[in-house]
Amino acid sequence: MALRNPKKQHCGTFNPYPSGVFTRYQSKVIGNLFLLKPLLTLLGLEDIVDSVCPPASNRANVSVGEVCKILVLNRLNSPMPLYKVEDWADHVSAIDLFGVPPYLLNDDKLGRCLELLAAYSDDVEALLCLKLIRDFGVSPELVIWDSTSFYFEGAYDDSELVMFGYAVEGRTDAKRVRIGMCIDAGTGIPLTSSREPGKKPDSELVVDNLETLKAALSKAGRADYVVVADRAPASVKNVFLLDSKGTKFVAPAADDDCYARLILGTSDDEFQEADYRSKDGEPFFIAERGICLYRKLDGGRYESGWFRAIVVKSPSKLKVDEMKRAKEIETIDAWLRDVRDNKINKRRYKRFDYVDKRIDAFFSGPLCKCRKIYNPRVTGDDGRLAFTWSVDEEALQRLIAPSGKYVVVSNQRDPAVSAADIFLTSRRRSHIETRMRYLKSQLKVRPVFLESDMRIRGLAFVTNLALVVYCLLDHMLKKAGIDESVRELFLDFDQIALTKAKLPNGAEVSHVENALPFHYRILDRLGLLIGEYRPPQA
Repeated sequence: MALRNPKKQHCGTFNPYPSGVFTRYQSKVIGNLFLLKPLLTLLGLEDIVDSVCPPASNRANVSVGEVCKILVLNRLNSPMPLYKVEDWADHVSAIDLFGVPPYLLNDDKLGRCLELLAAYSDDVEALLCLKLIRDFGVSPELVIWDSTSFYFEGAYDDSELVMFGYAVEGRTDAKRVRIGMCIDAGTGIPLTSSREPGKKPDSELVVDNLETLKAALSKAGRADYVVVADRAPASVKNVFLLDSKGTKFVAPAADDDCYARLILGTSDDEFQEADYRSKDGEPFFIAERGICLYRKLDGGRYESGWFRAIVVKSPSKLKVDEMKRAKEIETIDAWLRDVRDNKINKRRYKRFDYVDKRIDAFFSGPLCKCRKIYNPRVTGDDGRLAFTWSVDEEALQRLIAPSGKYVVVSNQRDPAVSAADIFLTSRRRSHIETRMRYLKSQLKVRPVFLESDMRIRGLAFVTNLALVVYCLLDHMLKKAGIDESVRELFLDFDQIALTKAKLPNGAEVSHVENALPFHYRILDRLGLLIGEYRPPQA
């Protein structure tokens, strides 16, 4: 077991209480580190990492666990590129807070530790998951999966990790690393995460993530849980794959034709009102229709399986679909009229072949489904062309019919689990959407000045660990009945400073300033008056 290096000679002089009459000679603002120091001790992150990761070198005077803890705190306090972490550590007096002199936190040392963290990330998360379950009330009966991206500026031409990929969140201008995450729905705390190449699609990302989750939870003796996710698990291929692995899931269906046919085959009188409302107070309606899915195997054979499918009528989706459809129709009508009234038989539009190609180009991509509805055609000879179209009203109605509807698919075959239960489970994704916003706003993986893929993976992993700490603190605030967000709490602590001083007898001490009784009450209610932290004397 790789623990803190016994050769380490440094120790801090941190005292979280004023020491009476003194002469101040140095003061450094530590802010929320006063709150986070006992939290990281309670979580045991340093010991978990050191129990898994070997030392970064034979001459290491600081362990990988210590580096990981300090980098996590840096993400939560004042995110810095690696080459500035040493300056930050000096600014917050890391030697007094953590017994680590800043010069040991140079970028080479940090880089080597990041490589080890990347290599052992699954093992660290498995032990951290076990700790959260045993000591912090995490009970993962429902797990929410989603993905996001960390974006990077720069070439990264030789990287197999930082790549262009699917335009998630509309970003097409930057390379990315894909992040998959499994979060406990009850507490909102991330359990496992992954860092994958930017071009990897969600449909592949989700299967690997859920296998990692399964391995981590099995070590904690938790095998009975349900995963709720976006469309990624519900492709026909993934439905069979997850079902064969015994992973119970609930997810909105992908765009496979079989699900579209199911929607069209469900009549309006089959729907029943669900106990769920949109933000505008309008009800959702559901209808359960089992579905038999088929998957092609090698040798031309097929595998079949029965799954539960809930067709949902969503008032909010109906509004979005209607707006989208109206915009598409407006775009198509404007283009058709423009060609007929302003372009046909002029310049390049004199040629039959050119007009025909323009029709093909316009009705490609998202508008390809509308071509048979409008049936645009060009006739005649070059220079004497006629451009016409006719709307197939029946085909248009078939296109409009699924508006506002979607399918939720699940392999929960227990009859005690109702269609309403499955539908309501599918709506439990707000936790992870909030956490993804934390990852992008409250925490930062950038600026990144790293070229090694392993170091980039390591830094992204540290950011995920910082999110675990952030969300754990959020859970602890709710559990303690403290009506504040983590961000507001950090602001409450941001003026706390660590002061070096001399007592009248000449002894040197370090203690905190600006820590009020309010701060100690918060620490007490959160269970963080531990170690050198204790209730202040009256």
